[in-house]
Amino acid sequence: MSDSAKENFELLIRQYEMVSDHYKHEDTLRLTRDQNFIVLSAALLSLVGLLTQGTVAGHGTLARIGVSAIAVLGLIICRAWSQLSDAGSLYVALRREQGAEIERKLGTLSLFRDELKATADHRERTPGWLPHGQAMRRVFLSVACLWGGVILVTWIF
Repeated sequence: MSDSAKENFELLIRQYEMVSDHYKHEDTLRLTRDQNFIVLSAALLSLVGLLTQGTVAGHGTLARIGVSAIAVLGLIICRAWSQLSDAGSLYVALRREQGAEIERKLGTLSLFRDELKATADHRERTPGWLPHGQAMRRVFLSVACLWGGVILVTWIF
């Protein structure tokens, strides 16, 4: 192997290590964000329960305003987390593609290429399967509907 080919190989290996580290970091961040969203939403919902002590009926306007403010905060958090989740999913997909491209150049490693192939195969075999970002979007939408329902129930009943 010539010096230039060896330097190119070493450069590709360093790039591969960096992409792998970024991929793991992005994936860990994504999972942590999703966990934090669920915990924060549950905490806000618990706060609503404490404020109303199980029922909104018969409570004064101040309690209704408090519950509505918490619900609006919950809606804002849903929107923010949805955008963060979408961005995180794009970064993870980018790292997969970068890793697969380096693997193609190296011709030896196949972790990212195998993952892309497995994901594509799973998508073909499993109707209705959604990638993480799209699946989480449904979670955010469901939680946003919950908060909208809290606001409606607070002021209707």
